[in-house]
Amino acid sequence: DYASSQAAEDFKKWSESPNIWVQRCSCVALVPLVRKNLFPEVGLHNARNVVRSTERFVQLGCGWVLREIGQHQLEVVVAFLIEFYGTMSREGLRYAIEKMPADLRHRLMKLNRDQLMSEVKENAGDGDLWRQAAAVVISACN
Repeated sequence: DYASSQAAEDFKKWSESPNIWVQRCSCVALVPLVRKNLFPEVGLHNARNVVRSTERFVQLGCGWVLREIGQHQLEVVVAFLIEFYGTMSREGLRYAIEKMPADLRHRLMKLNRDQLMSEVKENAGDGDLWRQAAAVVISACN
């Protein structure tokens, strides 16, 4: 409805705030919505804006919203995690992968991003390299 979509747009602005608590809220406030698969694109937008923060609580909020988006769009979240591997804190990563299948969680925790991306680039077709990398990681776990 209109109120929810207006709130989601406001949350986007929050992700650009210099205040770490507002940045955290930009992700955490979306958790109940993205859990119902509402506004996952706003959650990804906000996660992308705050993932570089070195603040612990911002990282945790980022992980929480990614965890819920991953329940509906696993490949999108895995691609995000590969793209920002090494940028996102280990603790934030653990929250993001918490509800993923165990074999995928283990693979993401010990991922060698550089090796994976060189393999993907060798066999790359057209399209998003991060999504192709996510497909490789997910298929290796099936």
